[in-house]
Amino acid sequence: PPRGKFGGAVQAALRMGAAELMFSDGTPPHAAVKETVDVLKSVRVDGSGKVPPYSRKKSGGRKGSRTAAVPEAMIKFVNFVLREISRRGPDVLLAATSPRDNVSPALAASWDAAYGPAATDALLAQFVREPPLDLSAASDPAGLAASLADRGAAALPG
Repeated sequence: PPRGKFGGAVQAALRMGAAELMFSDGTPPHAAVKETVDVLKSVRVDGSGKVPPYSRKKSGGRKGSRTAAVPEAMIKFVNFVLREISRRGPDVLLAATSPRDNVSPALAASWDAAYGPAATDALLAQFVREPPLDLSAASDPAGLAASLADRGAAALPG
């Protein structure tokens, strides 16, 4: 992950842009990249690396505040990474991550200690799987089951 004073803002922009590219069906990829880069261009970071609530350039910041704009090189980096994700597809991003990236290291460590690494990995892998669709028929459950069976779905009793 990017480090230094601007690392948090850059990392947040990468996460935001990658999530939009992966999960937003209605947004064209070029628009997702542009909007993320535009947001990053408008952010100002204080000396501790935090983005204060008054940091947007449009508001001009607070008088006497010591904030700095994200450097152009970091903005170009975000633009490049997001364009690569949009060009190669979300699979390249999914291949570079693991289910452990979705929980805090402290939580994963506590589960490792309690259940063991293998069980923790199995549990975390389950978190990223799409859950099965569960339908309940208000009337004619047999007809719904037959209709779904034609599409390869299984009907459970009850």
